[in-house]
Amino acid sequence: MADNPVQQVRPQQYVTATPGTQPAYVPPAANTPAWQQGWADGGDRCVMAPYRPPAVQPASPFSVRSPLGMYADQPVQLPGPRDRPFVSPYAGGATFTGITNGAADARQMADTINGNRRGVALYEGTNFGVPVPFSDAPYDAGAVQTFANMGNNVQVTMDENGQPHLNVDQRALSSGVASGIPTLLGPSFEFYQSPMQIGNAGADAALSSPEMQRLLGGQNQANDSTRDMFIPLTGHSGGGQSSFYSAIELYQRGFRNLSVTGYEMAMSPHQREVLEQLGIPVTNMTGHNGDDPNSGWVGNLIRDQVNGGMPYDISIDRGPVEQDGAGGMGTFSHSVTNNERVVTALRFQQYLDANGQHGDFNPAMYRQFLQDNPNGDFVWPDNRMPVHSQSPVSGTTTGGF
Repeated sequence: MADNPVQQVRPQQYVTATPGTQPAYVPPAANTPAWQQGWADGGDRCVMAPYRPPAVQPASPFSVRSPLGMYADQPVQLPGPRDRPFVSPYAGGATFTGITNGAADARQMADTINGNRRGVALYEGTNFGVPVPFSDAPYDAGAVQTFANMGNNVQVTMDENGQPHLNVDQRALSSGVASGIPTLLGPSFEFYQSPMQIGNAGADAALSSPEMQRLLGGQNQANDSTRDMFIPLTGHSGGGQSSFYSAIELYQRGFRNLSVTGYEMAMSPHQREVLEQLGIPVTNMTGHNGDDPNSGWVGNLIRDQVNGGMPYDISIDRGPVEQDGAGGMGTFSHSVTNNERVVTALRFQQYLDANGQHGDFNPAMYRQFLQDNPNGDFVWPDNRMPVHSQSPVSGTTTGGF
C-alpha cells in the first residue's frame, strides 16, 4: 500500500456488490487531493475520512465532552484522578465506525472510548443514479460483505522457520467498491474508497497524535523507537473491515505491536486468521442483558452472515434490558457508546493486549487495570451524565457466542 494517500491515483475501476453490474467511474475534479475528495457539509461527512483535528481545539487538555464543564462556575479545583475523563495512555491508535456513520460519529466514538478524536468513517460514500431516500444502510451492508470478500487478496505464508510473510495483491485492493440497489426507477449505487485507501487513511489516523508524529519525525513509517510501540485499533460493526485493512497497512509500514479490539465487528474468518498469523491479537465482543444469554439481532446477523458463523470471544453483560427509542428497530444493544460497561471492556482489553495478557479477561487483571488507570472506568455514555462503570467482568462470559 502506498505510504502517502494524497499521492495515490484514484482507482479506475470498482468492485460491485451487485453481481452483473458495473457503474461508470466518475472522476473527481482535477488536481483534488485524495483526502479531500467528497468532503461535504463543512467537513463533517466525507467519502474518505482520515482523522482531522477539530476546527476549534478545546481550551483544556481534556475531551471536548469533559465533565470539567460542570466546574465552570467554581473557581478552583479539578476533580480527583478517579473522576477525570479517560485519555488513552497509548500514543498510537484509532477507532473505526460502522455503517451509516459519518466522520463526526467516528470522532465522537473515539472520544468516548479513548479520549481522543482519532476516528475513521468508511461507509460515507457518494451516491449516483436513483437515490434511496430513507437510508444508506442497504448500500453500506452490501459494501461490508464486498470488503470482507476482498480480504482474500491478503495472504500469509510461513517460512521454514515459522516466520510469517505477508502477501498483498495490490492491484486487487486498489479497486473501489460500488454497492448497488435495484429500484423501480432504475439502479442506484453508492461508491466507496478502495481497501488500499482505507488502509492508508486508518494507518495515518493511528499515527496522527503529536507524540507519535514527534517520534516518527513526520515519516509515518516505523523506526527503531516506534517499531514495537503498542498501537491499538478499535472497531465497531462494519468498522471491522477498516480495522483489518489499517492493521495490514501498519504492519507493512513496519509496526509490530498491534492489536484489534472491537464490538460486534464484521470480519471474515480468513481476515482474522491473517491478523493472528501476523501476531496481531484480535478480540471481538458481543453483549447480553442480565440473565438473557442472547446477543441482539444485529450482532447475530453479523456473526452468521459476514463472520461465517465464527463465534464472538466475549459477551459483556450490558446490565438491565435496554429499550430502543422510536424507530430504533432493536439496534440499541448493538451500540457501544450508549453502554458504560462495553466502553470499559474495550479499554480493558486494550490494556490486556498492551501487557501481553491477551484473553486474561478476569477480575484480578481488571483490578490491576484500574490500579494502573484509576479513571479507566469513567465513561460519559450517550445522552447521560458521566458515570463510573460497573465491572465489565461481572456477569460477562467468555469462550464463544
